Amino acid sequence: MMRVRIASTESTKFLAPIGGIQWTPTSFFNKNTVRLNIFFSKNYINEHNAEIVRLKITMPPSALHPIQPLSADRIKPANTPDLGARQQSILLRIQAEGKVGVDALSQEYGVTRQQIRRDLAVLCNRGLARRTHGGAGRSVSVANIEYESRRNLAKAEKQVIGRLAAQLVTDNCSVALNIGTTTEAVANALYGHENLMVLTNNLNILQAMSRVSGKQLVLVGGTVRAEDGAVVGGAAVDFIQRYKVDYAVIGASALDDDGAILDFDSREVDVARAILANARTRILVADSSKFQRQAPIRICSVGDLDYVVTDRMPSVQFCDAARDAGTQIISSDRK
Repeated sequence: MMRVRIASTESTKFLAPIGGIQWTPTSFFNKNTVRLNIFFSKNYINEHNAEIVRLKITMPPSALHPIQPLSADRIKPANTPDLGARQQSILLRIQAEGKVGVDALSQEYGVTRQQIRRDLAVLCNRGLARRTHGGAGRSVSVANIEYESRRNLAKAEKQVIGRLAAQLVTDNCSVALNIGTTTEAVANALYGHENLMVLTNNLNILQAMSRVSGKQLVLVGGTVRAEDGAVVGGAAVDFIQRYKVDYAVIGASALDDDGAILDFDSREVDVARAILANARTRILVADSSKFQRQAPIRICSVGDLDYVVTDRMPSVQFCDAARDAGTQIISSDRK
């Protein structure tokens, strides 16, 4: 079956079966006409060398059947159900402590050991943790956590970080933001800024900021990574090098105590380096769980940054490295 996805200017979305095709409406040109973006199967794409076909159809309003409104936070990749609140909490514990035990978690959350085992099975099956005797431990995979799952991890902390970082950015300036759920939080906090030029390789940020006025948006050219909407590759790096922005705001997947700023994808790292190299003020945004993770590829060192914005003060060793390099750490728990 072909599936058709479209975005809507309406607050309510619809679902209507037409000839075996499932679709959701995009934008209404008038009360009867709808534009559709149709996504075909991989076999069809291979045979016809096409991914998207656009067409207009005309139908009466009665053909549309309203269903529950959708929001960006609720759209998940296939076969990846949302983590429950307890599962998210356990995952953060694993990232912070390295490993957890079934018995201790059962007592802490006041649920049965069987329920905890089911929670750990969900995390391990999704590659977010690894099974250990009597519990689970931090995943040693070189793969990053799914982008949509990362949106729900430390969500409140990222919103605070976004507001703190946005306070460093002035009106009437240029700012570059790379791919990442924390940089998305910064973009949301920049809605009230006036006369900004925003350069980004993050399609999610571009879509969100296109709804507000007072912004000139520049999308980096290059190859789009389908799983998270990042524009990466050599063409993206070359594009960024044409600019010199006032502020660079980047995220990272992991931070080491020695001050290393790390990530998983070399193409993403190349883009982050280019953004930093072509900015006057360089800002890293990262929630405290990133200090407990490991990643194999170096973006830069803490000394290459002007600010690190986080929700909890990092280790003494990291703070010492930042102080020696003249990098300021801004943390929401610092009074």
